[in-house]
Amino acid sequence: MATTLKRLFIYTSKRKNSVSSTILDKIITKEDTRFNVWDWDLATKREESIEMKYAFLSNKMNGEQQELYDKIKHHKEWLHTFSEIYVGVAMHNFAINVNFKNYIDILVQPGICFTYVDRKPVGLMKNNPWNFVVAGGGNYLRGDDDYLIPWVKKSFDFCGIDNLKFLAVTGTLSPNFKVDDVEIKFTKL
Repeated sequence: MATTLKRLFIYTSKRKNSVSSTILDKIITKEDTRFNVWDWDLATKREESIEMKYAFLSNKMNGEQQELYDKIKHHKEWLHTFSEIYVGVAMHNFAINVNFKNYIDILVQPGICFTYVDRKPVGLMKNNPWNFVVAGGGNYLRGDDDYLIPWVKKSFDFCGIDNLKFLAVTGTLSPNFKVDDVEIKFTKL
C-alpha cells in the first residue's frame, strides 16, 4: 500500500506574480494545502509575541499571552501534520523577505519550537522535509552576499530541522528571464 504525502505550501509574497509563488503553483496539486502567511490570523501579533516570549521566560504570562502562546503551539502542531512542506520566499536586499521573517519571529518561541538543556538550545520541531523556492532579482543567491539561505538554515537548525532543500532562482529581473524555463529541482545546500 502506497503512503500518500500530505504536503503544505507556504506562500510569503503578496505579489500575485512573484516568481517563488508562481513556481509553487507549478508544483501544488488539488490534494495539497495552501497557506499564505498574510492570511494567518496571528500575522499581526509580532509585538505581542515578543512580549509573550519575555513573559514566558520569566514565568509571568498573563491570560492574553497564554492564549497567544497556545495558538502558536497549535499552529506548530498543525505544521507537524504535514509530511513535506514547501515555502516560496523572495530575497529582499540580500536577505529574507519581511513576510516570512515575521512568520518565523512569531512561530519560533521557547517551549514551542526550542528549549534549553544544559544552557544549549534543543529544537522541538519535527524534522520533516522543508523545500524552499528562493528567488532573487539579481545573482546573489548562494554567493557571498546571500544572507537568505544561511539565515533559513541557521533558524531552522535551531528549531531541530535540518532536512532542508533549496531551489535557488536568480536573475528574475533580467529581461531574458522566463519562469517557465526554471528547472524544478531542489538540492541540499
